Amino acid sequence: MCLTISPAMISKTYIANFSLSNNKDRVLYYQNSITNKSNSEYNVMLLAVDGTVNKVIDTTDTPNIITDIAKSISFINQDEFVKSKGFGFRSRGLNVEKVGMYTVYYSTDIRTLDTSIQYYDIKIPKMYIDFYQKHYKAGNYTFLAFVWEGDKPIDAQPICIKYNSNSGLPYFPMVDGHDGGEIALNQYTDYDHTLLYNITEGQARSLSSMQKTNSLILEQNVSNIIKYSVHESNGTSVKNNDYMMKGNELVPVL
Repeated sequence: MCLTISPAMISKTYIANFSLSNNKDRVLYYQNSITNKSNSEYNVMLLAVDGTVNKVIDTTDTPNIITDIAKSISFINQDEFVKSKGFGFRSRGLNVEKVGMYTVYYSTDIRTLDTSIQYYDIKIPKMYIDFYQKHYKAGNYTFLAFVWEGDKPIDAQPICIKYNSNSGLPYFPMVDGHDGGEIALNQYTDYDHTLLYNITEGQARSLSSMQKTNSLILEQNVSNIIKYSVHESNGTSVKNNDYMMKGNELVPVL
């Protein structure tokens, strides 16, 4: 799942993490069904990745990009197709991009994000700031704040993050908390997650050339995608944490 600074209802989470030309260059897709349940006009979803974020990419033209996983991998490896719409700017220590229904702020300093979102008359709870500073080593992570407005559900709005990974492993931000209070780290959590990752280092090079019409077309199937389900209903119960995939084992990070 994720952290939200105010109450929210979240379900049907998909996280996909793929290597590009090498294991360090990676792309993270994150999608869920999310509804603001707070009294505030705005709410914020927080994620962390284990490295330096290069770009947050708008995927509103391809709302099924995760479910149609072969297209999503090819799309991100074609530079001419990786174009963010809307606005974006960078200042010292802070990046801001408008992607679909979200305004995205990202920085290696969680305090910078807190200062930035005060524009909306909201703050990151101190307990969250303390949590990030305690458990995420400074300089090793980028923190992202996804600000959205209103109480209408957001569905099929995939988030696409291109980043340089420190670990070189598939990273899945799954720490869960939705009320601004204490985070129950390492307590068993009722996840509703589907995780996707590729298992070959040369994944990008194995793809055939692409054609672009009204949608993206892959000329051959990609067979080396692993689908990992984390759902209480199928007996998979894991603790509240971020995870990495080492070999075929889902390993907690924090």
